[in-house]
Amino acid sequence: MGRKLTLPLFVATLVSSWYGGVFGVTQIAFEHGIYNFITQGLFWYIAYIIFAYFLVKKIHQKNALTFPDLIKKTYGEKSAKLAAILLIFKALPITYALSLGAFIQTMFGLSLPLSIVAGTSVVVLYTCISDFRSVVYSDFLQFCCMYFGVITVVIFSFYSIGNPLVLVENLPPHYFTPSGKHEFSTIILWLFIAFSATLISPVFYQRCMAAGSPLIAKKGIIISTAFWIVFDICTTLGGMYAKVHMPDANSLNAYLLFGLEILPSGFRGIFLAGITATVISTLDSFIFASSTLFSYDLRPKKYTASGRYRTISVLSIGFLTVIIALQFDNVIEDVWITLEGYFGALLIIPIIWSYFIKTKISDKAFIFTAFLSMSIMLIKDVFFRNIKIEAFYFGLIATLTVYSFIFLYERSIKKLICKVFKKILF
Repeated sequence: MGRKLTLPLFVATLVSSWYGGVFGVTQIAFEHGIYNFITQGLFWYIAYIIFAYFLVKKIHQKNALTFPDLIKKTYGEKSAKLAAILLIFKALPITYALSLGAFIQTMFGLSLPLSIVAGTSVVVLYTCISDFRSVVYSDFLQFCCMYFGVITVVIFSFYSIGNPLVLVENLPPHYFTPSGKHEFSTIILWLFIAFSATLISPVFYQRCMAAGSPLIAKKGIIISTAFWIVFDICTTLGGMYAKVHMPDANSLNAYLLFGLEILPSGFRGIFLAGITATVISTLDSFIFASSTLFSYDLRPKKYTASGRYRTISVLSIGFLTVIIALQFDNVIEDVWITLEGYFGALLIIPIIWSYFIKTKISDKAFIFTAFLSMSIMLIKDVFFRNIKIEAFYFGLIATLTVYSFIFLYERSIKKLICKVFKKILF
């Protein structure tokens, strides 16, 4: 499609392709209240605004088609290959496959594993026969459905149950605190995840590169943020109303069951279409973005880009998504924290470095740092699970330490050593 996205299309495709975790956010709201709005909303708005004002212009100036292209220009060929592998795993739409599986399980009574396989397979087949243009236009229609769906739930909640004061009267106090009974380190972790997930998102990057100009991308992100605020308010309220109305329901699909129960028959179909659109629009966008990394950045040079190779890439990404999704239970927040935490710690510093720091880092340094950070995080999670500090922090500190040493060495220590040798020799 190239750089042809107009402002309305940019906003619609970005909003709908980024907010597919409706079952995850409503699950968190059902269990923890406004903690959901803080960790899944407010922190992310800050990241979006920073992205719009500080990165959009640099993305267009770098003119790199994908993130690995950007890594290649800064670090080298081998680093780009490793970054592509890491980004593929980071962008796998596992939570969205779980969400779609939960939806199918609720509607048709199938087991969750079978529902995940069936739902993801349909989306993968659709993605195989579509291109970026098709994804964008389908996102526009799904955008309209998803907002109509979540807004109608809030309206009918007011009508059936009462105004938000009912929530205050019927829910425990921790539902109205920012922490929601979580550790402070977990809350701060979500702040880091919001930044890393946004700044190194292939979907965000792909949309910005496809925008007609940096100004369209910047304005589009700001407008999208306003839409996301509305969506987060609706899903947080909806999850909390569901807790009041059906406190013993399964938190994963409580919001869906609640919507089906309080909405009149004519609105239920629209609500179901909205939920389906919310999940599928993100699932197909992330499959498309991941398969692009696979087919473009990891394709051996002896093979030319072709429809067959792209189809193989989409099928491979779908298979990986299903296999990993089946390893997790139905707590979507845990999946987000695990995947975004690990890959965010590995990639956020190198990506920011490539935008703002001119000091060159070698292929070997990039690869060494990635393996060092990953090893430290795995050791922490395997052997020191009793330490109540997330592995993300250890991995991030390791990456930051190595890069800081390289920066200081290149800028100061190396020059000092050269001066000393010159004095000794001359």
